[in-house]
Amino acid sequence: MKLYITGRQNSYSGICEYDAEKNEFTVKKGSHIKAGKNSNPDLEKIYRLRQQYAPNNIVIKDITFKSASTAASFVIGRSTNGWTRWRDAEKRSLAELFRPEQGK
Repeated sequence: MKLYITGRQNSYSGICEYDAEKNEFTVKKGSHIKAGKNSNPDLEKIYRLRQQYAPNNIVIKDITFKSASTAASFVIGRSTNGWTRWRDAEKRSLAELFRPEQGK
């Protein structure tokens, strides 16, 4: 399932492929990540991955995560809830699609 995440004024624009069977979230090559670095020390691993996979804020190689939130944090550069941030083509969040009681 293809998912999208976009920032205000297109400050970032990510495309993700969700594999429900494997519960994997692959941020696709060509996605634009948000520039800059948040001061949160908990995100150091994410920042290292951003430097490796998106040295100029454009993802140069697909990267797979086991968490929707980690995949979203990779694109946005800060902690976020991936279940509410990733959207399908009809603008429905993952929570709305897979966790209807939480998606409202």
